[in-house]
Amino acid sequence: MVSPQFRPPDPNSPRRRRQRGSYSPQNTSQKRRSVGGNGDDRLGRSPQHRRKSQQKPKTKTTLNRAVVAQTLELSVKLGVNGILGAAAIIGLVKLVPHTLNRHTGLQQIQAESYAVEARVQNLQQEFRRYFDPREAEAIARQETIRLAPDQRRIYMQPSESTTP
Repeated sequence: MVSPQFRPPDPNSPRRRRQRGSYSPQNTSQKRRSVGGNGDDRLGRSPQHRRKSQQKPKTKTTLNRAVVAQTLELSVKLGVNGILGAAAIIGLVKLVPHTLNRHTGLQQIQAESYAVEARVQNLQQEFRRYFDPREAEAIARQETIRLAPDQRRIYMQPSESTTP
């Protein structure tokens, strides 16, 4: 925000118009006539307005104080923002290793999860097979040594040529 002491000059002031070269005595006489002004009116302005524009400029000490105040304010703002930025960077530096550790832990958990998922699928298949009524006879034959009544046991003996 620009302080009131540093207000830019009005580009349409009579002094500025003279500097640009657009001021002419003909324009002033026309304006005096149109306002119906007296000798104090200059360019159709009231005496109070003319006094305001003719005020003495501020002394250098007040301008220097304003500059010092603005410089100090800017320095404080930069300092505070620098401290906040440094705190943010330090926080990120401490946070990055923690995040990497969490990431590796997550990868390990996912690998274990895939292994357990495969084991669960195998157990589910066995469960379905054991409780399937169509497979009950085949499972019973596998799990027991009993045979159906129409079957005989065959015993294989090693041949004499294979033993030394």
